[in-house]
Amino acid sequence: MFSKITKLNDYDKVTLIYEPTVQAKQQKSKFLTYLLILVGAAIFLLGVNFAFHFLRFTHLVPPLPGKYHPNADPTGDQKCPKVEFDYLLLSIRWPPSFCNYQHCKKNVKMFDWDIHGLWPDYRNGTFPSFCCQNYKFDIKQLNSIIPELKVKWQDLTYEDSEYALWTHEWEKHGTCTAISPKLGTISNYFNSTLSLFKKYNVQQWLEEENILPTSAKPYELSSILNAIESRLNGRRIKVECDTHKTFKVNCTDYSSDRLEDCTQESPAKVYKLLDSIDLCFDKMTLEPIDCPLEKKKYRKSTCDKQVYYFRTKEDLDTLKF
Repeated sequence: MFSKITKLNDYDKVTLIYEPTVQAKQQKSKFLTYLLILVGAAIFLLGVNFAFHFLRFTHLVPPLPGKYHPNADPTGDQKCPKVEFDYLLLSIRWPPSFCNYQHCKKNVKMFDWDIHGLWPDYRNGTFPSFCCQNYKFDIKQLNSIIPELKVKWQDLTYEDSEYALWTHEWEKHGTCTAISPKLGTISNYFNSTLSLFKKYNVQQWLEEENILPTSAKPYELSSILNAIESRLNGRRIKVECDTHKTFKVNCTDYSSDRLEDCTQESPAKVYKLLDSIDLCFDKMTLEPIDCPLEKKKYRKSTCDKQVYYFRTKEDLDTLKF
């Protein structure tokens, strides 16, 4: 009898000791399960968000129309939304630098600055695009200015269509400008862009400061900025540069044309080539404004303190190691 009571007491003691431990394990297991579910859901949502923005950026899915203007009205008969944006950026390019890293068509006009595009932008570095897929490019609306467009807004790369660049610029960027009273239609968009390009004549301003294409010397980036910003009442601009590298090569057999007989020495000599100049404008008045300082672009990341402003491929070939 005593032994049974002892066993019972021992059993009771065991139960009292281990029962709370089992409950704690069960609670801990539930907590970990819920935690894993929450972490998994967060990772899933982040993945979906990343995939969505990646597909929008690469235009594999139709882009969202953006924020509608409170007074959004149809644009003409096209029923396009007035998408909000912060400012307009006029990108002006130097064809020799552009064609140094792009495959350009033959017989293009190389030695004058020309228009790359007029783009609605946000101050955070992003931009709206393809805002009205129903409003297709119509060259007939530009008949009176086609000769001028071919000179000042020439198509350097597209070879599949005579008007491919203008089509691209209108459908990607122009359709997002409906909020601006001086843009929004094909005729207004291209005419206004030409007017801005001619009024704010970057090439003339550089020439007036004796900043001319040459491979003999680099120019101080500050002198290029000052030449333009001083004529814009101090308004800040953006400058982009292309990177050109030259390598010192040693060949064991100079009588041979075989590449395998030569070795490339590193590091490379790096040159920054003046590529494009961007001016920023108020979206309503089209008057110059300060371009935003973006962390990942322009001044500090693509240009050095000294940049080359070359004219021809032959000029570029004179840049030696």
